Amino acid sequence: QTSAIRRLTYDNSVAMVPFGPYWKFIRKLIMNDLLNATTINKLRPLRSQEIRKFLKVMAQSAETQEPLNVTEELLKWTNSTISTMMLGEAEEVRDIARDVLKIFGEYSITDFIWPLKIFKKFGNYEQRIDAIFNKYDPI
Repeated sequence: QTSAIRRLTYDNSVAMVPFGPYWKFIRKLIMNDLLNATTINKLRPLRSQEIRKFLKVMAQSAETQEPLNVTEELLKWTNSTISTMMLGEAEEVRDIARDVLKIFGEYSITDFIWPLKIFKKFGNYEQRIDAIFNKYDPI
């Protein structure tokens, strides 16, 4: 694991944990909290709003007779609905998720050569991790 993954997931990521009792517990907790009938019914207006946005995009495309990539629009609709249901405003979440995924794919030399960790701010990698963490943590 990179230092970015450790920092942004509090060194305790569900995605990075091996399959076992902890993973099963977290999965069960998420399923019970996010996908129970009460929560689904409470979020119905949000889903309706997202469907209206999707249909509006389709109608605009039909009016202008421009081609529409339905697969891409459905993917946007799905991502927007899920992220808004889970975390709030979709645009902000999408931007933060993009930043997090980008830095998860990067490495610092200190991830491989541990004695260099005494130089805490090696390049701007650690500073970027801190900036993303400060944006991401309040959510």
